Amino acid sequence: IPGDEPSVEAAVSAYPERFWGYFFVNPLAPVAPERLRSVLERGKMRVPCLFPAMHAYPLSDARVAAVLDTVEKSPKPVVLVHCGVLS
Repeated sequence: IPGDEPSVEAAVSAYPERFWGYFFVNPLAPVAPERLRSVLERGKMRVPCLFPAMHAYPLSDARVAAVLDTVEKSPKPVVLVHCGVLS
């Protein structure tokens, strides 16, 4: 669920050998860069998820590049991109 990082962080804390924390990022949101850095720096969430169909942006948008640049600086950078359509 977008914005529900605390419950995922709790699961990762309880079972770090079993879970990787995934979280939604909307690159179009004005606070996206700060939120992304903050969530990654807490160390429980490792995989930002981009969903272009849900948030209505192309992957070629410069704000997506900014997300990727931020993630690249994290240890073991991984990004999930959902390229399917909404039904």
